Amino acid sequence: MTGDWGPRNARELESAARLLLDRARNHRLGVEFVLQGHPESVAALHGVHADVVHAARELLARQGRTVPPVPEEPPPRGRGKPPGSTLPPPV
Repeated sequence: MTGDWGPRNARELESAARLLLDRARNHRLGVEFVLQGHPESVAALHGVHADVVHAARELLARQGRTVPPVPEEPPPRGRGKPPGSTLPPPV
């Protein structure tokens, strides 16, 4: 099914993506790792090409599952100007 550099056509790519998702559902890291993990890490874990990971993410996106946005982190304490301050931030 896959050559040295991954699937050769769209049909093989989609088939490989579906197999990846089936394997991921039975893995302890689950489908969330397919969605949120670095594509090369996911590919290495499951023994597929990174293109298969991207195709699996596209399949999941069509089902309404996407990567949740990264929440904004509050500014570190002790740096910058305090809220409401008119002083410039420390250098």
